[in-house]
Amino acid sequence: MTKSDRIKRMLSSAEGPDLKTGLYEISRVFDSNESGVSTEIVSRSLEKLSENAELTSEEQVALEAIVLPRLRPVVTICNGTYSTPPPPWEQLGEWAIRRKLEACIPSVGRINVGQHTQSTCGGTGFLVGANLLMTNRNVAEIFADGLGTENVMFRNEQIATVDFDDENAPNIKSPVTVTRVVMIHPYWDMALLQVEGLSPQQIPLTLSAVAPEGLEDRDIALISHPAQDPRSDLQLQDRIFSGVYHAMRLQPGKLKVRRKIESYGRTVDALTHDTSTVGLHSGAPVIDLSSGHVVGLQFATQYLDANYAVPMYDLVRDPRVVDAGVNFASQVEADSKYAWAWQKVMRRDRPEAIQYDVFLSYNARDMAAATEIVGELERRGVKTWVDVAQLVPGESYAQGALNGVQASGSVALLIAGSGLGPWQNQEFYSVVYEAARNQKSIIPILLPGAPEPGSLEVAPLLRNLKYVDCRKDLDFDRIAKEVSAVIGHSADSQIAEPAVDRFDIFHCFLEADREQVWEIAEGLGRLKVRSWPGVWDRSQDQLLHELLSTPTQRIPALAVIIGNSGGPWANDQLESFIWACVEQDRLVIPLILPGVSRDPTLPVFLRRKSMIDFRKTTPNPITQLANMLSADHGKNAEATNG
Repeated sequence: MTKSDRIKRMLSSAEGPDLKTGLYEISRVFDSNESGVSTEIVSRSLEKLSENAELTSEEQVALEAIVLPRLRPVVTICNGTYSTPPPPWEQLGEWAIRRKLEACIPSVGRINVGQHTQSTCGGTGFLVGANLLMTNRNVAEIFADGLGTENVMFRNEQIATVDFDDENAPNIKSPVTVTRVVMIHPYWDMALLQVEGLSPQQIPLTLSAVAPEGLEDRDIALISHPAQDPRSDLQLQDRIFSGVYHAMRLQPGKLKVRRKIESYGRTVDALTHDTSTVGLHSGAPVIDLSSGHVVGLQFATQYLDANYAVPMYDLVRDPRVVDAGVNFASQVEADSKYAWAWQKVMRRDRPEAIQYDVFLSYNARDMAAATEIVGELERRGVKTWVDVAQLVPGESYAQGALNGVQASGSVALLIAGSGLGPWQNQEFYSVVYEAARNQKSIIPILLPGAPEPGSLEVAPLLRNLKYVDCRKDLDFDRIAKEVSAVIGHSADSQIAEPAVDRFDIFHCFLEADREQVWEIAEGLGRLKVRSWPGVWDRSQDQLLHELLSTPTQRIPALAVIIGNSGGPWANDQLESFIWACVEQDRLVIPLILPGVSRDPTLPVFLRRKSMIDFRKTTPNPITQLANMLSADHGKNAEATNG
């Protein structure tokens, strides 16, 4: 796509389908003195653009001078307020919108790295919870190392502060200190930082829990501290920002559809918007002008194309983000989409320590309920620490429980009418504090007869946690599903059923390709195609064992995944398994992943199989794969009926 095409697309996005009328309105209010571009050049450029004629470089510059400052302006923020921008954004001066934006400004700051007098700007951050600041992973990694929530720490002698002043009216407030890196998300370009020294006026912003698909074309604004982008025209940037960078700016635009973009080695489905694409805006909040809620976290810009943001809707569905104390407008059902990413981090940080998925605490009088819950969890592949099974004879109950918490990824607390058991009265606090200290998920489960959560004597410890409330309906299946979702397991059970009844296709892949295979399985799921493995956070050894234990005659279809590291036939056991599927006339489909640099050399027994190449986007490879499965299913059904 040429630069002229990109300019026209951006104009169309900003002005809507009636581009010619919109261009006429621009030319009518155009001020040549304001931009330094002659009216004659502007008129000629607009006319040629409306006729799809090719633009000269001079005409392109003229259009950039219109598109950027007029349709998608950059407005200076000073002393917590801003001047009303010219049409078409004069509504930002209306009291209803101004009130929402000015309420957000005190909670958005510039992150500085280094001593205050010699610090450099890393990006923008905004308050999202009590002493909790959200920014980009790429900003946090300037001064911190690690991933996830454990073993994330400052680099030696690094200092980070947040300045809630603006360059246009400095020294009103002192910078606050970043005291801890709470989280660096293993999937999204997002980090949470703990800060100290906030004033009472600096309150957390509210983050939207609405799916972005329902917000398309909403008016939004970005509050950021733009940095110079070395990839773009420096003179143009100097003109837009008056040569002043890292100062607080307000940039209006519209929310657009999700789009795929590469981020930290994976393809993510990000939110997009069309505010000015000049400069870099890492860590800035994308604010819905209608609700005043944050709908996205800016993380990437492509000049004259789009801005990319982490959708808040995706973060509210990650239980670990919610448990960190982030201020979402409402709660939604947890999603295990990121479970494999978190499990991968946990295995790396604590490869030997974590032996159980969840530690179950209960009163002895509730043993019957505990036994049912453990059974449901185990059927779903959730490995559970429970005293009757794991305590060693003669071992101190208190020490055994603490060891169990340390060996578990999360803690579930059963609370019923019988209250806290005798051991819990003595040891409960140490168990909960041990879990909290190690940033493990804590899941209170209210059984019939349990008091109101606020009346529990342990309420201060559990105040911000999500309860599984079964006081009115004791549903063990629901408890197991909710616990599974919170700890990052699939809500779908691993109940032992014939594999052929549960899955439409099995994926045979190498560990290095797990993330891309998961994305393909997600795409197939949207077309109602069920993929094995249904639970993605198990180790490669577990998956290998399950696959090789499945009789080949019960494999409906087998996708043989080929990545940059080669194909799974490099493993002798998998080569024999694939060969057996071919021999028994199973549907075997070689599948080349996106990004594979060279055409692979297939084993002889796969060379005559129909291949699907995900490096090509036409026809859609997901649809192509689903159609192939559907055709094979129809053929088999016909043969059976015949």
